[in-house]
Amino acid sequence: MNRTEALNLLKKYVKSDRMIAHCISSEAVMRTVAIHLHQDDEKWALAGLLHDIDVEVTNGNPKTHALEAENILKPLAIDSEIIDAIKMHNEQATGLPRTTVFQHALA
Repeated sequence: MNRTEALNLLKKYVKSDRMIAHCISSEAVMRTVAIHLHQDDEKWALAGLLHDIDVEVTNGNPKTHALEAENILKPLAIDSEIIDAIKMHNEQATGLPRTTVFQHALA
């Protein structure tokens, strides 16, 4: 999925301009961190952009936020590392510890 497709997908699920701006800012931060750490900046940026795609669907409920993102993204064949990082940015929902630098960066 390219950035334009990802942004359009985000806008399908997130209507708040403030939240969209937050996701775009997260995208930029994740890209910068990935470059600094010599990681895949496209992958990390995509995770940053999409990490709150379910926030309005779940009404920000910490018990389900980030879990619904998997239901949205998995059918679209999004890289499983991206989906895992997105899920793990809300440890409260998964009850699992973050285990990768990618997951910690998105948190």
